[in-house]
Amino acid sequence: MQLVFNVNVFLQAAQASVAVGSQVWVEDPDVAWIDGEVIKVNGDTVTVKCSNEKTVCCFWQVWG
Repeated sequence: MQLVFNVNVFLQAAQASVAVGSQVWVEDPDVAWIDGEVIKVNGDTVTVKCSNEKTVCCFWQVWG
C-alpha cells in the first residue's frame, strides 16, 4: 500500500538534490520522524520506503 502525504522529507546529508538510494527522514504523524530510503524521484516528489515498511510519496526540500 502506498500512502500519499503533503509532508517534508529531510536529507540526512547536506545535498542540493535527491536521488534513488538517498537516506532521508520523513515526517510521520504517528512517530514524528522516521528514516527511509528514496526508491523513486519525479521532480520535487519522491517515493520513500520507510523503515516501518510503509511507502510514502511526498514533496522534498533541503534545509540548511
